[in-house]
Amino acid sequence: YSLERGERREFIHGMELNHQQTIIEGLLNNLLPVHVTDKLRNITNNDYMIAEQVQECTILFSDMVSFTKWASKQDPDVLIQRLHELYACFDDLCLLHRVYKVETIGDAYFVSSNCPIMAPDHADRCLMLGKAMM
Repeated sequence: YSLERGERREFIHGMELNHQQTIIEGLLNNLLPVHVTDKLRNITNNDYMIAEQVQECTILFSDMVSFTKWASKQDPDVLIQRLHELYACFDDLCLLHRVYKVETIGDAYFVSSNCPIMAPDHADRCLMLGKAMM
């Protein structure tokens, strides 16, 4: 009985550990580019450097005019839904133009081109994305 009980505890502990690893993987994949999470997974004791350097990079910041004033007059549910719809559209445009969405902060949307997705026409990609966003 005690052996079976110990095995059950070990099995449950393993299931909980797998669940926690799945949560961590999901968080990492939402926060970092895939090639960086791959480096983190395959890191060795002597290979701790994951930083990269690029010679050129184009950054696009977008910000909504009068957002705070408009948002203060909206129901929270409506506000969240509108932002979700807008950012889902922006996310699709990022995929279309092959640029990397770095982060959203409130009403600000932050994108980079040529880092980490390499592209010799990185400035043009951000320009076309910006036009499409308007």
